[in-house]
Amino acid sequence: MSYDPPAGPPEPPTGPYQPPPGAVPPPGYYLPPPGYGYPVQQTSGKATTVLVLGILSLLVCMVLGIIAVCLAPGARREIAESQGRLGGEGQIKAGVICGWISIGLTALSLVIGIVFLIALVVVGNT
Repeated sequence: MSYDPPAGPPEPPTGPYQPPPGAVPPPGYYLPPPGYGYPVQQTSGKATTVLVLGILSLLVCMVLGIIAVCLAPGARREIAESQGRLGGEGQIKAGVICGWISIGLTALSLVIGIVFLIALVVVGNT
């Protein structure tokens, strides 16, 4: 005859409590909603707009980069005033960086183009 030691206590649940389907709470109590806890932080729509415009400015034109850079302070203000309900600081930072890169590349290409035109005029007159 073999002796099996008694089983230990059951493993505690690892996630939030989920009542069984069709459970009815006792009077005076309520069932918590599924997945209760901290609410999920939403991303600011303005932050997403800044990011999209910043990326498109690299592909299309500098004007979108200027718009992205100008919209960024309003998006940051919206996130700060939301008291933690909205996120998107990283998107704003990425959009502004892309916007400034677009503005810088466009300015550099304009300077190179003007220098090239001046060189053509100088060489053409001699």
